[in-house]
Amino acid sequence: MDSGMMAVKADNPALSASQLARLGRRISVQLHPTLVEDEHRRAHRNRRLDVLRSFEGSFYLQASGPEVDAELLEKAVAAFTKPLNPTGPTQSKAERSYDAFMNLIRSALGHQNCTKPPAPSR
Repeated sequence: MDSGMMAVKADNPALSASQLARLGRRISVQLHPTLVEDEHRRAHRNRRLDVLRSFEGSFYLQASGPEVDAELLEKAVAAFTKPLNPTGPTQSKAERSYDAFMNLIRSALGHQNCTKPPAPSR
């Protein structure tokens, strides 16, 4: 498979690493049709969330799980992320994403007994 991928790159020098990775993934799935389901099951079985606290009063959050959950998380954070305010204090995308994540958590905790949680506020 490696020599085949290198031949594709030689024939198409403009292919990016990301495009080669996607091609490799497609070839792998063709050779092993249950690969995606097997990997999803393995990722789900090994899912975890760790919150590590530091001595300095901060924390580190690490999560791993199936790729579909990453998409869900990204969409949820995006729904709560406020747009960049050109007249306000400068905040990076990562800072606005963190604030959105914490607002998402607060909203979830405030609506645990609701049958229909509210939509994110903007």
